[in-house]
Amino acid sequence: MISFSERTGCRSIVLLFFAVAATCVLKGCSGENEEMIRKKLDVICTDDLAAIIDSIAVENLIERPYYKIVFYKQYSEGKYSRKATVEFFFLKKVGVKVVRKYRYHALIGMWDRYSNEYVFLHDTTTGVPKK
Repeated sequence: MISFSERTGCRSIVLLFFAVAATCVLKGCSGENEEMIRKKLDVICTDDLAAIIDSIAVENLIERPYYKIVFYKQYSEGKYSRKATVEFFFLKKVGVKVVRKYRYHALIGMWDRYSNEYVFLHDTTTGVPKK
């Protein structure tokens, strides 16, 4: 039989565990470091680039389609802890790029794409975007 002091000790440990877990959830504690979060963004961007160029004829693509992260910011409060803007370059003769915006949902540990638009490049004479 468990004594009263043993039961209250177990309750205290359980309550402490739930308090720590609740704090992590409320503060967006995902247990991931910055490097892992950036790697997740790179994986999504690589997949998005593959999806973008998948339906385009090879002769219309630049030699090496690529993406560039042009904006990345970390936030200390809110539902989303990070935001990123990524530009995708892939077309040879048309001066256009795809600009996608992503946000990192801290509670579920995933990047979410929330904007996708085509933007004309300023210099279309070479067919390759300026870096």
